[in-house]
Amino acid sequence: MKKQGFGTTKDGKEALLYTLSNKNGMEISVTDYGAHLVSVLVPDKDGKKRDVVLGFDSVTGYETDGSHFEPPSEETETVSREQHLNCTEKHTSWQK
Repeated sequence: MKKQGFGTTKDGKEALLYTLSNKNGMEISVTDYGAHLVSVLVPDKDGKKRDVVLGFDSVTGYETDGSHFEPPSEETETVSREQHLNCTEKHTSWQK
């Protein structure tokens, strides 16, 4: 296994890229930022490695493309609870 830097996140944390390979020449690269599969290299019939995944070159791409799920912030959790309470209150009043 090979480990290398993959850039710095918006909040200043270093993202890492882990690359695993096998004896048949296949390699996969996964980032520790959301466990995104960054690349899968497989040899074609002529032995040339081809990437079959549309990954980004750095962590910045994953931060901005909308595919990464971040844990909700405290503010988001508060808003969600308030929305749930409002919905519950409306549902309860509707049932009466």
